[in-house]
Amino acid sequence: MREAHKPSRVTSSIGGGIVLSEPELSDRFKAALLELKAEPHSATRRENTPDILRSIVEGHNANRVVVANLPTEIRAMVSGALKGRSVQFLEDLPSKDVLRACAAAEVGVTWAEFAIAEDGAIVEVAHDDMVRLAASLPIVHVVLLPAGRLVRDVGEAMTVVGEILRASGPVKRPTVTFISGPSRTGDIELRLLYGVHGPHSLHVILLEWYEGR
Repeated sequence: MREAHKPSRVTSSIGGGIVLSEPELSDRFKAALLELKAEPHSATRRENTPDILRSIVEGHNANRVVVANLPTEIRAMVSGALKGRSVQFLEDLPSKDVLRACAAAEVGVTWAEFAIAEDGAIVEVAHDDMVRLAASLPIVHVVLLPAGRLVRDVGEAMTVVGEILRASGPVKRPTVTFISGPSRTGDIELRLLYGVHGPHSLHVILLEWYEGR
């Protein structure tokens, strides 16, 4: 008889929601990302994470990068990894300059609260428009995601989202966005086109070493 499913638990940093995770979910998530034409990257150690990020940016021949909603420790790492390029942390900009910066950027780097293993969807929680602009306007989107924050399916994801929204209160309720691969649309000739209404490339860096926020 198959043993009952007993996932380990990781507490979400927003609202105390519980994100269920287990080892095989990571492989399932990576496979789902590939089916969506997104690119997964495994950062097994803190030391090799900057190299992965740098290689992604260099691979797209990009120089202008915007960054939003990262934990302090990760923000410092990203800054060091992309030294020598034009990197703007949106939290440091006047609000009137955010849209212009995102529209001019080639790469947007953001943080994911958790993700869904079954279908490869990334879940971003935003308390303002900066995160959504950084994730949608640049042609390349890079998501940083702690590898332990995976739920199995949409049902489990909605449970976590519900807890996040209930804990936030009506005044500071965040926007929760599900991102499934790069932007794509079909034309009248039934061709699937990428990057028409958003990024044409999505990279997800799974931080296997990170257990913070």
